[in-house]
Amino acid sequence: MERRADKHLARQDDVLVRAVTRVWKARERGKLLERVRDLRLLKNVWSTWQERIRELRHLQGGLECASSRDLYSRGLQIMLWHFLCDLIRML
Repeated sequence: MERRADKHLARQDDVLVRAVTRVWKARERGKLLERVRDLRLLKNVWSTWQERIRELRHLQGGLECASSRDLYSRGLQIMLWHFLCDLIRML
């Protein structure tokens, strides 16, 4: 009788370990999926940002004045700063 009780407890422990392992694996898969999704979003946003920069450079390509170019680069830096702040808020 005692042996049967020990077997029953061992079986319960095994079932509990399997359940905890299943939950842990599901949680880890969820975290991985979240990281992959965030990385894809970041890559997408970064490529969009680079395209926008190329468009702005093309539009501003005719500027010959050094001070205008300096002002242009400062404007790009400010835009990049705001973009990164918005991106961090999204994540």
